[in-house]
Amino acid sequence: MTTSSIKFGFNHMIAPSLTPDELVMSAVKFGAVAIELRSDIGANSMKDIETARRVGAKARDAGLEVRSVNALYPVNI
Repeated sequence: MTTSSIKFGFNHMIAPSLTPDELVMSAVKFGAVAIELRSDIGANSMKDIETARRVGAKARDAGLEVRSVNALYPVNI
């Protein structure tokens, strides 16, 4: 019998009160392999390129994959 490990990621909607940096640290703490950030959760949204670069680097250094930035409007215009 083989065992398989379950891999999971965090969508920022599970804890919108966390900053993007805090989401990365929480994902690492709970063993996630990926995160999905959002741009529609108020003050803790991914809103600018500097934050995106910083959080992306932090996630990469922690071994996490950033799967997407969800709800891009109005960031995408």
